[in-house]
Amino acid sequence: MRKKADSKQAKANKALRASAVAALA
Repeated sequence: MRKKADSKQAKANKALRASAVAALA
């Protein structure tokens, strides 16, 4: 369960970073 939550957090962070990069570009 913890692992699943961590992967979910990682995915959210990845999406957040991608959107930030897109905003800067």
